[in-house]
Amino acid sequence: MTLSMQEHYTLEIIAITTSSVSVLSSIFMMTCYYMFQELRTSVFSYILWLAINDLGFALSTVVGDRGATNPNSIQCQIQGITNAYFGYCVFLWTFAIAFCTQRVFLAGSPDYHAKMRDGTMFRYHFSMCQIFPIIWALLPLATKSYGETGAWCWIKVVSLPDQVWRGLTLLMTWIVLIYCGYVHTKTAKKLQSLSRYSLGSLGEVEQARVLFIKRFKWYPLALVASNICGTTNRMYQFFDEPLFLLSAFQVATECLQGFFDVIPFASTPVVYRNIIRFFANTHHSSSSLITDDREMNFQHDTLHNDIFKQFEPHDGDKESSPISPNSWGTRQKYDPVEDRPHISEDSIGTG
Repeated sequence: MTLSMQEHYTLEIIAITTSSVSVLSSIFMMTCYYMFQELRTSVFSYILWLAINDLGFALSTVVGDRGATNPNSIQCQIQGITNAYFGYCVFLWTFAIAFCTQRVFLAGSPDYHAKMRDGTMFRYHFSMCQIFPIIWALLPLATKSYGETGAWCWIKVVSLPDQVWRGLTLLMTWIVLIYCGYVHTKTAKKLQSLSRYSLGSLGEVEQARVLFIKRFKWYPLALVASNICGTTNRMYQFFDEPLFLLSAFQVATECLQGFFDVIPFASTPVVYRNIIRFFANTHHSSSSLITDDREMNFQHDTLHNDIFKQFEPHDGDKESSPISPNSWGTRQKYDPVEDRPHISEDSIGTG
């Protein structure tokens, strides 16, 4: 039994509502990145591109089901392509974040650190996460595999080519989800073992890694939380007609991807400290707060600077736009007197 018109309408309402939340969440993350200089690091560049693709996915679903009246319409095909493309990008950027976590924190590879320092890894990740999905999203057009799938247009399951495309996509999805879950679990266990000792008993680099990873580890888990219902529902539809309740959970969680990502972002102390500082400056009442804050930042500079040396440009490097190819893998430099960037316990996160 297929979904009724009332159930289709309900799914569309859920998609529009939850996608609106993700749109606002993604815009908030992007705005913070461009407003606050301390966030313009290589680490937060990964989060920026994740937010950009969260926004693209949310915009493709917030418009509702473009194939409800005509599954073969151009609007439905465009929605299917954009939905697939931005969805793949979100998966791959989260995979890249998990991979960075695994290499930097769990493995501690010196070669990987060097590649992060010169921007090689970021360029590679950008190609993998933004360019490769274009090809993968366009290929199903050759077999006319995009169509109405419930709350929006995506890869349908009518013909054998449709099933092949959906099967390959689900295979890639589960590989990424399993890897992200593995990295999160291993990271949590290592952090738990390190928590038995005080930070003062650890080396400076190890201290910075622990503080940094306590926030960064949650992005892979956010992907798992937002897509576990969707992948389960799509696998179920290989064998039976869609269930409304399972479809409702899929729509709600997938459309909240941007909201799930903004939680660890907003809970990072360097983010909310900059927000408080911004509003304090707006109301002309932050003189003592900013002075005390800068003194605290200078005290923590030496302790946490080592871990991010791999992300900073060399002395002779030229500055450029934070998202331009020349700045991939580098960190912006600022006036050390007026507003010195810092790597503090707050800016990395204390978990």
